[in-house]
Amino acid sequence: MKTVARRRQAGRGAGRRTAARTAAPAFLPHRLRLRVDGVWREVELAGAESLLDLLHQRLGVWRGAVEPLGDCTGACAVLLDGVAVPACRVNALEVAEREVTTPWAVGPGAGLLPGLREAMSRFGTPQCGRCLPGMLVTAAAYLAKIRNPTEEELRGALADHRCECAAFGPILQALFNAGVERRGLRPDALSGQARGPGAAGGGTT
Repeated sequence: MKTVARRRQAGRGAGRRTAARTAAPAFLPHRLRLRVDGVWREVELAGAESLLDLLHQRLGVWRGAVEPLGDCTGACAVLLDGVAVPACRVNALEVAEREVTTPWAVGPGAGLLPGLREAMSRFGTPQCGRCLPGMLVTAAAYLAKIRNPTEEELRGALADHRCECAAFGPILQALFNAGVERRGLRPDALSGQARGPGAAGGGTT
C-alpha cells in the first residue's frame, strides 16, 4: 500500500513539473523604438498592450478619444507606414522601427493631414468631434492614393468609422470639398457632387 501511494504521489509531482514547463512564459520587458510624427521615440513595454495604449499612456501624444476595449468606432485611427489602421487593434510590439503618424501630425511627414484639418475648419463643424481624428487619418490615406474620388468612393473609404452624433454628412462634405480643392478647383465648380455628401445621411451614423 505504501508503494502504491508513493507512485501516485510521484505521478502527481511529475504532472505539476510538466505543466510548469508547458505554461506560457511571462511577458519580458521589451525595449521598443518607433517614429511618431517624425520624432524617434523609445519606450519599454512591461506587458502586452495596444498601439493606442502606447500612444496615450506611455508617450502622451494621443489627444483624442480612448475607446472602450472591444468597441472600436474608428476614432483611434493612425497611419502606420502610411496605411490607416485602428490603433486599438494593433499590438504595440508590431510597430518596432516603424512610422506612426497621428491625426495631429505637422510638417513634411504629415502628408495631407494639415490641409484636411484646415478644411474642416472652413467646410464643416462636427458636433462632438470624437470621431473626427480617425476620419481625417483614413481620408488622408485614401486621398493620397485616389486623387479624384467620387462621393460614393469617399463614403466607402470611411465605412468603418462610426459617428454617434449624426455629423457624418458635414464631415464627409468637408473632406470631399478638401479633395476638390486639392485638384486646384473650387468646391462650387462641382456643385452637384459637392452637395451630395452633405445631403446624404452618411453610411455610419
